[in-house]
Amino acid sequence: MSADALLSRLDAVRQVGAGRWRARCPAHNGKNRDVLSVGESPDGVVLVKCFHGCSAEEVVGAVGLELTDVFPRLDRDKHAAGVGRTLRKYDHDEANHAHLRSFRMPRVDWPALLAVCERDLLLVKIILTRIDRREPIDDVDAGACQAAATRVFTLIQKARHG
Repeated sequence: MSADALLSRLDAVRQVGAGRWRARCPAHNGKNRDVLSVGESPDGVVLVKCFHGCSAEEVVGAVGLELTDVFPRLDRDKHAAGVGRTLRKYDHDEANHAHLRSFRMPRVDWPALLAVCERDLLLVKIILTRIDRREPIDDVDAGACQAAATRVFTLIQKARHG
């Protein structure tokens, strides 16, 4: 499905560039017609960003669609075996030539993950400051610090390796 299916259900849509539009966000019923950005990548992935903070799922849900409605169709058998990775399948065109198409999973909500990371790093900083001052650290604080450090490490690994 292309961006057209989503754009046809939005209000105050205006094109701002090749494959890029702005509109009112249906998820929070805002008055600003520039708060929602919609784009379409060359491989057909529809990009949705509300600058008010609504998630892509909230935006498409507000117009009666699901996230799967705005992403290229996946080969379901390969999808089950490869969740989280770029999936590839061979298709044959009319001339019986094989070509490779890439399908991408929905984008990661990096701003939300970075906010969690920021909170976790603040917790680690507080604990390290207490250690530096030779203040006692109880088991609850130590466990919370360990969990926060693990989340930050996992986020860094995900950012590096996808």
